[in-house]
Amino acid sequence: MKHFLLEQKREPVPVPGVDGVFVRKVSARDRLAAVAIGNVPDRLARLVVCAACGADGKAIFTDDDVDALMDGPEASALDAIVKEFLRVNGMEAAATTEREKNS
Repeated sequence: MKHFLLEQKREPVPVPGVDGVFVRKVSARDRLAAVAIGNVPDRLARLVVCAACGADGKAIFTDDDVDALMDGPEASALDAIVKEFLRVNGMEAAATTEREKNS
């Protein structure tokens, strides 16, 4: 049981033109941090930093990459990564509720 709770699972994300992008199942600490990001203008990029990893589970991006991700030409790639992150971590319903409250 302990191993199951500590194992970091990853799932591939289909991102057109890019191979080897995965999202990870996050720890309780990281999940709370992702939720705490709130509705800031660069939320999408901050979630990608939290979620995106390589096949080895190591983060692809750091907080230093947030501006570049926000200014980059591939918003649809960020959307795909965040959508998969929310699904893998069971956060889809919370995201939908948050969007509905903000509309």
